[in-house]
Amino acid sequence: MKQLSILALTLALTFAASAQNKLLTIQEAVLKGRTALAPKRLTGLAFIPDSKKLYYIDKTDIKILSAETGKELSSLSMSALNKKLAEAAADTLAALEKISWKNGNEFYFNNKKGEWLYSTDKATLAKSEPKFSGNAPENMEESGQEGVFSYVENNNVFVSVKGQVKQVTDDGSYQVVNGKSVHRDEFGITKGTFWSPKGNLLAYYRMDQSDVTDYPIIDWTTYPAGNKNIKYPMAGNKSHYVTLYIYDVRTGTSFAITTAGPKDQYLTNVAWSPDEKRIYMAILNREQNH
Repeated sequence: MKQLSILALTLALTFAASAQNKLLTIQEAVLKGRTALAPKRLTGLAFIPDSKKLYYIDKTDIKILSAETGKELSSLSMSALNKKLAEAAADTLAALEKISWKNGNEFYFNNKKGEWLYSTDKATLAKSEPKFSGNAPENMEESGQEGVFSYVENNNVFVSVKGQVKQVTDDGSYQVVNGKSVHRDEFGITKGTFWSPKGNLLAYYRMDQSDVTDYPIIDWTTYPAGNKNIKYPMAGNKSHYVTLYIYDVRTGTSFAITTAGPKDQYLTNVAWSPDEKRIYMAILNREQNH
């Protein structure tokens, strides 16, 4: 009996090990990388302006939580948004990747034909009025205040306040990049500017990549194809250096956030407190072990 028990345990462990080491098919590896096999993450996690709530996107659902208790308050599915779009004879969504909040109850999102505004308290959908006569500026982000937004031009940050444009940085170049995503879009970083909940302060990344060697890539969009250099920090070589700055819309001044540690460390997960008095970020060393 004892030998049978040992044999049964050995078989169970063998089956468990083989299940954990299952080889993926090409179809699974390619087609399920963003669905069934995608790592779980809280996409777009941020505070909702003018409220004590926060939100994140869970695959196809927008989850709204209490910022005080962490409990879920409501949920909006992509299928519900698609139903509203279908009623408006508009293109439906294949994926829900990004939304931006106008206030505590309304958010913007895009489909193939433009921008829409959805009201969570009224459950209504409306076509958003175009904010620009031409194309929207690069890396544009609205503050939550009417007529106040930021954008990037020639690697410099600009802030527009009701039509009055203020240039926030003036050192933008091939070597220095302001207001854009940093650290090769790793660790959940998808953008380079972060408005405070009330729209009074703008946090933005400054990335100095002057010590990073050039890496050649081929631009196939032109004929004939040409070479284009980018900055790409190779393992073992020098990296870029990122600093987080804060711009005060009311005073028109900027200052840097001082962080301890090596200058090539990663600054990630930037978030404001609802009262705008604190800003949070996760700091990770380049070796990624602390």
